[in-house]
Amino acid sequence: MCTAAQTLCRLQACAPLELWPERERRLLRARGRLRHLERFTFSVFLYGNGASPQDVQALLAHRLRDASARRHVAETLALCGQAASASRLYYYDVRLQDERYLNGALREKVPNSRQLVRAINLWDEFCQQHWKQHSAYPALHAQSRFFGMGAVDQVLFVRAGGCAA
Repeated sequence: MCTAAQTLCRLQACAPLELWPERERRLLRARGRLRHLERFTFSVFLYGNGASPQDVQALLAHRLRDASARRHVAETLALCGQAASASRLYYYDVRLQDERYLNGALREKVPNSRQLVRAINLWDEFCQQHWKQHSAYPALHAQSRFFGMGAVDQVLFVRAGGCAA
């Protein structure tokens, strides 16, 4: 088995460390044990950026607290290798500088559903107050200004059940 330093050198050939997101660089440099979510996301990140399962295990070996943590990384990597997971698991692609699914498809950025739901609730309260004062609802252009560009489509998407609070 290769050392972590040898593995990191190989990985940097296809995914230079300078281009890694700050969170992943911090995870690599940190000294403590990796928590469950950190193990999962970091394993997927490394695998997606060209590290073999053996390389991922070599890089993370000193950060895993016990056999259960090692098994979790092995299961995560096995999941990464399954075709069914390739369209669900995503990572930050260092070379392309955006989020990709393991099958290579671009991960579309979706609006933060909690912020959007909050904005809809605020708009609804405003409409109720406007109705009480003027016996009419605000015009559609006021709604567009309130939410910003393209927000009317997002609101229709949420009201149609596209996002959950």
